[in-house]
Amino acid sequence: MNVATAALPLSTMLRHPVTDPNGHRIGTLSDVIVRLRENNYPYVSGLVVAVGGTRVFVSVADLAALTPDRVELGSSTGNLDEFTRREGEVLLSADVLGHRLIDLSRVAFVRAYDIQLTQVLDGWAVTGVDVHRWRWAGFRRRHAAHPVRDWHEFEPLIGHAESARVRQVSGRSPEPGSSQIADTIEEATEDEQDELFNGRTDVHRLLGFHDLTAGGLMGNEFIALPATATVADALAAVRDADARAQALVVLYTLRPDGALHGALSLVEAIQAQPEQTLADVADDDVVVASPTDSIIDVTSRMADFNLLAMPVVSDDRHIVGVITVADALEAAIQREGQRS
Repeated sequence: MNVATAALPLSTMLRHPVTDPNGHRIGTLSDVIVRLRENNYPYVSGLVVAVGGTRVFVSVADLAALTPDRVELGSSTGNLDEFTRREGEVLLSADVLGHRLIDLSRVAFVRAYDIQLTQVLDGWAVTGVDVHRWRWAGFRRRHAAHPVRDWHEFEPLIGHAESARVRQVSGRSPEPGSSQIADTIEEATEDEQDELFNGRTDVHRLLGFHDLTAGGLMGNEFIALPATATVADALAAVRDADARAQALVVLYTLRPDGALHGALSLVEAIQAQPEQTLADVADDDVVVASPTDSIIDVTSRMADFNLLAMPVVSDDRHIVGVITVADALEAAIQREGQRS
């Protein structure tokens, strides 16, 4: 992409007047529509303009001028269509601005306080994110001088299901250990976790795992409770869980530092006394996988030990995911199909 010099912060443009070529006001800018592109900056495809009580769509092809002061259309727009989001469209204000992102260099959550739009030779694109909080002094806003960071340094958590399907992870993968990544994901809100794992392959790329490894095979659906919790607590967690049935056949117990302590089957939990602690009934000799283990290692180990599920753990024994027998079987079938 060839980048020109004009750049604008999104916050300066929202709610600005949108005018026709004669300067007549049509409405106000409500949002900016982009489409995410792998290994490239998101491209602005259109605008959402508030006209009275209706939001209408304006194609970027009809945009004549975009400045901090005005949004000018290049032609008369008497046939504006009511805006309906299409698959793959991301709304910068609704989906990104003010929302949390993953800082790929630190594997930590940050918030998008502003978004930089840059004029390119073929239109406009999102090139940067401001993750520094605005500071207020009375009614005047002050912002310390600092560079806007490159869009590719972050992974947005797009809050729209259809858009999440086409979300592509930045090419910059994080280097920290799996436990740090797992802690970051655990810190996410329930909605953010849903967005992360809505496109499962994307998350595995984010974590740096190849599809043909345990890290690429694992899912995030599992129940892990402190070893001091009771059997009744564990069964209550199973009842409340919104997960696949096969992901709940084995329950895991944790040490005080969050590392894996033990495992017990759902049947064992049902047969135990409700007041017993999980430490009393869990087996602390747990067969585990490393995120880098191959599919062959995973399927062989699960077959050898007759496992219905196997946790994938980091070097410090924190659970980063779980592989079910259904996951392993599906991967083995796919692998045989590719070889035949």
